[in-house]
Amino acid sequence: MRRTILIISLIAVGGADIALAQNDVALEEIIVTAQRRAESLQEVPIAITAFTSEALERSRVTSMEDVVTRTPNFTMTGFNAGQPRLFIRGIGSTDDGAAQDNSVAVFVDDVYIGRGTGQASEIYDLARVEVLRGPQGTLYGKNVVGGVVNLVSARPDQETEFKTDLTLGDYDLLEFKAMLNGAITDKTSARVSLISSDRSGYGENIVTGGDLDDRQFFGVRGKLLYEYSETFQMLLSGDYSEHSDNGVTRKGVTGDFGGAPFGSVTAVQTSLDPRVSETPRDTFQKIKLAGFSAHLTWTKDWGTVTSITAFRNSDGEIQDAFTGISSPPYALLDTRNYETDVADQFSQELRLAFGGGDSKFSGVAGVYYLAEDVDRVEVSDLESAIGEALPFVLGGLLGSSGTWQEAQNDSLGVFASVSYEFSDRWSGTVGGRYSSDEKTIATEVRELRDGGGGEFGFIAAPPTETYSIAAKDDWNAFTPSVSLAFAASDQSNFYLSVSKGFKSGGFQGQAPTARAAETPFDPEFAWNVELGAKTTWFDDRLMVNAAIFTTEYEDLQVRQNATTPDNPLPVLRVTNAADAEASGIEIDFIARPIPQLDIWGSFSVLDTEFQNFIDNTGLDVSGNSMLFSPETQYNVGIQYTADSGFFARVEYRFQDEYFDDPANLNVHKHESNGLLDAGIGMSFAEGRWEVELWGKNITDELYTTHNIPFLGDRFVLWGAPATYGLTLKYRP
Repeated sequence: MRRTILIISLIAVGGADIALAQNDVALEEIIVTAQRRAESLQEVPIAITAFTSEALERSRVTSMEDVVTRTPNFTMTGFNAGQPRLFIRGIGSTDDGAAQDNSVAVFVDDVYIGRGTGQASEIYDLARVEVLRGPQGTLYGKNVVGGVVNLVSARPDQETEFKTDLTLGDYDLLEFKAMLNGAITDKTSARVSLISSDRSGYGENIVTGGDLDDRQFFGVRGKLLYEYSETFQMLLSGDYSEHSDNGVTRKGVTGDFGGAPFGSVTAVQTSLDPRVSETPRDTFQKIKLAGFSAHLTWTKDWGTVTSITAFRNSDGEIQDAFTGISSPPYALLDTRNYETDVADQFSQELRLAFGGGDSKFSGVAGVYYLAEDVDRVEVSDLESAIGEALPFVLGGLLGSSGTWQEAQNDSLGVFASVSYEFSDRWSGTVGGRYSSDEKTIATEVRELRDGGGGEFGFIAAPPTETYSIAAKDDWNAFTPSVSLAFAASDQSNFYLSVSKGFKSGGFQGQAPTARAAETPFDPEFAWNVELGAKTTWFDDRLMVNAAIFTTEYEDLQVRQNATTPDNPLPVLRVTNAADAEASGIEIDFIARPIPQLDIWGSFSVLDTEFQNFIDNTGLDVSGNSMLFSPETQYNVGIQYTADSGFFARVEYRFQDEYFDDPANLNVHKHESNGLLDAGIGMSFAEGRWEVELWGKNITDELYTTHNIPFLGDRFVLWGAPATYGLTLKYRP
């Protein structure tokens, strides 16, 4: 039985796979495509965190959150299923406007996913997941400042293969997975995989009686590989998925948060149960995703030409309750947020990989184009005893308003990277990318309730006025990268790299005023310097990789409360607020002391700081920590597999406290947490059957995954409770 896992933690631009053969003590060689060609990871002056298909299955990694909690210096929160917020080394995006880019990019089979809604898919039938930390863009089509997550699905081949999994668990979990792979002709092979998952909710709405935090998901993926000759291949891929649930359990939390001008808004809650909501609003989340791509590959003596043509569509409809509390007159504030987000995107990448073998030169060059059309509608609907009592001060807490956005986002990039071997020990790589981004936006805010929320004529915040605008802007940048690698021995390699990242400017989501809506914010830049080491020990039984880095951010795009003395409402707005610096250490290891025992883990320390930052309230927050930046993270796992087929696995992951606002107040803090998973099982009938009893968060740790501070209170989402299940696998 094979056990495969890779948790390596130096920043990278590529993919990795490690197979830990159960009958061999030595770790197998890790093959990467970080420079768009197959190479040993330990010899490439870049690094990644990657999980192979076996590791994903064993740890029940089924979502992006599962990947995040197992990756150093990676955090994630989510306002809802359509707005995941990914942060790597303290850098990420928190707004969801139609004309904005992500600081951390997600790719599926080298195809960029432009919208957060498009990242809501379950993880299934993947060859690996790759996480690249730090500025990227020299080799990837889309330029980013924070990092890249690349989901690599399994390719079809000529071997006939079928597998199926059935899982039963608490909260009425019923999950079925199946995959069929094989030859159609001697030159054509196909692979089809599907997943159907249904689970009741972790939470309950005690007003409506419905479940919350439930999940229904169906997904199917098909691939067709045509190998015309040894020099030409065509891979066609298509996928479709549907996600639906009854919404999330937003819960009001009281505490010593400071500065509450109106006392506790949450005092009217009848239950302190964190899994209970009291909103009278109907909530739901519905997301449909579809995509098609064509990968064409020509291989000649002088190099390999690859063309990737892709179309993707995401369609999300979500309704949330911000507070999770009852309506006036029994409560001070009742909220509803309704949004639709529909995006169509086309992308084309053409690249050439050359060199290698006997040549001292090798590299890749290419061009990338992305066209994205986004239609987004967001409705804010508020009922408020506070707004009624103080209409001229807090009238925005009363009424209903809608924001309509239509955006066209175009991106063009030209990139190249060249490596040269100076000697058997020394090599260097130089790369660069020119990016040109253009965004066109049309935004309209309408008053949706007669009288604008009452006799005073106010509309619901975030907008503070109705308007209709159209705007357009473009941004260009050149981002270089340089690295130097030294092979001290066959077991140790060192590298020094310097790279620059670029995130284009954009336009606000729900801008408060017409002027704010038509005024773009500027791009942000990042310079990253990193020293890394890749080592193997004890006849390849232990692998330890490490990196030390410093990243300087310029014109950082920060979403913050645009509170002013004449308008105390916390209206959110993105501004180029600050420069910042992040430094840290990341260490990963994999060990196999005996053939039956695998041990893996990672450890990271992150020190972040805003510089020269005066926030919208006039407060100097220079020296405060950057957003979503825990100082310490670590994870460790161990698995024992006996010759009889019995196996047992334990994994623990810890994340330090962090803040979600530059002010770094208690109301913005997410407390530290530790998650413990475990599994025990047996394979039999020569490995064709396997049964496993598993548990996730088995200590039932209560931890926040999202937070909305409001008038001295906070309204949070809690992570999943302890869950258990039994999985039966069949591999004929």
